[in-house]
Amino acid sequence: MSTTYNGVPSLKVHDKQTTTGLVYQLASQAGPISRIELAELAHLAPASITKISRQLIACGLLHEVNAQQSTGGRRPINLQTRTDNHQIVAVRIGRTTLHTGLCDLSGSVLASREVPLNASNGEQLVARITDEISTLLAQHKDPDKDLMAIAMTSPGLVNTLAGIVHYLPHINLAEPLALTEQISKVFHVPSYLGNNIRALALAEHYFGCAKDCQDVIVVRLHNGIGAGIIIDGAVLLGQAQNRGEIGHIQVNPLGERCHCGNFGCLETIASNKAIVQRVQQLFESGYSTSLNPDNLTVSTVCDAANQGDELAIRVLTDVAENLAKALATTINLLNPQEIVIGGHITEAWGVIKPVLEATLQRQTMASFIKDLPIEASKIERHSLLAPFALIRRALNKGHLLQYMIDQIHGQPTP
Repeated sequence: MSTTYNGVPSLKVHDKQTTTGLVYQLASQAGPISRIELAELAHLAPASITKISRQLIACGLLHEVNAQQSTGGRRPINLQTRTDNHQIVAVRIGRTTLHTGLCDLSGSVLASREVPLNASNGEQLVARITDEISTLLAQHKDPDKDLMAIAMTSPGLVNTLAGIVHYLPHINLAEPLALTEQISKVFHVPSYLGNNIRALALAEHYFGCAKDCQDVIVVRLHNGIGAGIIIDGAVLLGQAQNRGEIGHIQVNPLGERCHCGNFGCLETIASNKAIVQRVQQLFESGYSTSLNPDNLTVSTVCDAANQGDELAIRVLTDVAENLAKALATTINLLNPQEIVIGGHITEAWGVIKPVLEATLQRQTMASFIKDLPIEASKIERHSLLAPFALIRRALNKGHLLQYMIDQIHGQPTP
């Protein structure tokens, strides 16, 4: 079985790269740290730590820093991860825009571009992404630093392991699009692909208010509604690489028909489009409001609710109650440690959160809802953190580390 870096690792290298990834992850979390301490944390022999650390130093991912105070004998040297030797490209494919950014390994965005997507098929999408990455690199890449990898997130149905897009809600794909394969061929580095919401869940796990939380549900309400589910520290994907379609849980059997074919899905009530339509309906029915019906967005509705507008509060209360119904089903099934909500509706979090909590108290098991934090995402607007999280996962799991080590030893690029 051959080595694979973007998909499932081969049996031949699985243990080696997993161990390397563990050492890198521990050094990243606990560094500066000595080799002896790393060996104890990783439950590995000191000789193994010495070998792995030597490889990671050669890759420019670890470096030795100031010595610890000696307790007798030779003073141990600390190891710390380096974030400034390499650069990566993060790409967020939206429904109407394409956002690209050049980042270092700390996740800091060094430069970014956001342009209209302007693609109507798979070939145009690949060309658009390629052009934007090329422009970004030409204008901003440090010539003294290596391009390590490219990570992309997309709406729709994607196979993360294979790097294939099966469905996009805004682009007609005649056949599944092997996106990572095509991008890697152009730029000669590994590339990674994830669904927008599931990558956001990973970013929340690494960097957000659910940092280091092992079981968390992240829900984002936008043009559509999706959930990213972290179980035991890993994104729940499933056989088809797509789980978490919370937007298609039926919350009102007598509700409007959803584009999925069902009636009364959460998405027909709580998506951005549904919220604006509901405000317009109530306005046309004679409800008084401070809102301007000619300039309605979810943000303006939230602003009005924060100012006490009764129509806006009524609509957002209904949204929160129905969101809680769908969440209650998920909580009763999975018993998570934390819930994170993203989307423009969090701009009225003071209105939304109490309704969520009250409804969940009635509809979930008491032991599951007790002390369950429900937080508004603090990183969702930093849209490049989601694709960057795919790079962090590839480093922690060892796929990307093994690729870099093989390159140093003259192994062929997969």
